[in-house]
Amino acid sequence: MKCHAGFNVIESRGRVDSRVMMPLSAKCQLTKLMLQIKHEELNHIGTASTVIGIIRQNHLIFGAKKELKRIQRLCTTCRRVNANTQQQRMGMLPNCRTMLKPPFYSTGVDMAGPNTQRRLYKKASLL
Repeated sequence: MKCHAGFNVIESRGRVDSRVMMPLSAKCQLTKLMLQIKHEELNHIGTASTVIGIIRQNHLIFGAKKELKRIQRLCTTCRRVNANTQQQRMGMLPNCRTMLKPPFYSTGVDMAGPNTQRRLYKKASLL
């Protein structure tokens, strides 16, 4: 492959497809819109490299990877799917709760039932 200076033409000595692809810049608004539509057509799949591989079958876009990363970063659907889940952080327990002890060492069972008391006087009489 060889590039002729000043003419923006790439000469290839290898196997070339019969289609001629016009090089496009990712800075162009039309190209940005085309990348956005292709991203949505492909149902927000994979990374920018996956989408670029599909796009390069028909179009030659310079700077497409950077633009597709920007599109994926701003896409609400992609942000929801690729969001990092929060991890539960456990608090530090005191040493007395982490030491091995026999069963029911610090646990008791109330065999008498609940002990409720009835008030014999009104609140107004309390001073």
